[in-house]
Amino acid sequence: MEPPKISSTQFTIIVILFTIGSSILIIPSVLAEAAERDAWIAGIVGLAGGLLVILLFNVLGKQDSSLTLLENCEAILGKGLGKALAFVFITFFFLLASTVVWDLVNFLTTHILVDSPIEVISILFISLVIFATRLGLETIVRCGEIFFPWVIGLFFLWMLFALPDAKFTNLLPVMEDGLKPIWKGATLSMSIPYIQLIVFLMIYPAVYSKKTGRSLFLGTLFGGLILITITFACLLVLGVNGTIIQSHPSYILGKKISFGNFIQRIEVIVAIIWMLTIFFKLVVLFYASTIGFAQVLGVKDYRILTFPLGIILLVLSLIVFPNDTYANEFASTSWIPYSFTICIILPLFLILIAKIRKKKAHKA
Repeated sequence: MEPPKISSTQFTIIVILFTIGSSILIIPSVLAEAAERDAWIAGIVGLAGGLLVILLFNVLGKQDSSLTLLENCEAILGKGLGKALAFVFITFFFLLASTVVWDLVNFLTTHILVDSPIEVISILFISLVIFATRLGLETIVRCGEIFFPWVIGLFFLWMLFALPDAKFTNLLPVMEDGLKPIWKGATLSMSIPYIQLIVFLMIYPAVYSKKTGRSLFLGTLFGGLILITITFACLLVLGVNGTIIQSHPSYILGKKISFGNFIQRIEVIVAIIWMLTIFFKLVVLFYASTIGFAQVLGVKDYRILTFPLGIILLVLSLIVFPNDTYANEFASTSWIPYSFTICIILPLFLILIAKIRKKKAHKA
């Protein structure tokens, strides 16, 4: 198979869509629960930390920009240990994909398709993801280019309609409880959208530009600013308590909007933005997982793995979380050390080993 090739602009767009992804609905409540009125500050600190992590990913990606993350593992650690570590990364991508499917189904069955069987929704969406993955990376990013202006346009329209209901007193007092809640919220923010961007190291070789690292950085920055703006809007309109008690406060924000007597309840805008961005997030994760399994197993055409992996993803998405309470508890406790270990400690380990090997080779 001929390797896919995408431009730096296409790469930036797909990074933005991935960053927004499922975070557009859950980040405001997560940050508000941790930092209350200072959730927007926690979002800013989390974005700053996320950008530092992106710099770390760029260092790892530049070890050999012609290799994916998993291929770099084998190049740095050797075939045996490299494949073992590669499997750890694949497991992370695949588990994350299953949680994204669960988020999608949970949202739809809570707000829109209340009486629909969750199995049917999961099958339909995963079938679409399999179809997109089989078409290849180039088709996926071109599709992202088509929908990206719609996502941004609807986002600005949404924020514009929310302005009349904003109450800046909802943000006061600022930093009432000090820095600890802000740091907690920032840590959660980093663990949900930003450090998950390690998945794009699987796509690095496909970008025919020397600006890959810059594109990843800018995409993260732009997507992060959108998430901070949404969190800010939820606090201004719903207040801190209204943001905390709702599992999807961004969607509720759309319901609250009333612009004159003719524009009301524009939650459909939120639903469209979220459905589009979460689709691209899931496709990227599933594509990376499939490519990863193909590389570890030595399969030349990754497409033959899409159907069996899709079935496994379906089953896993149905059992990954039993309910909302469990999901929220997992996100605020176990997910943080697990994701930080996979996405920060292991990359630092790989970079350290690579530098040691280069020094030894230079001395020899």
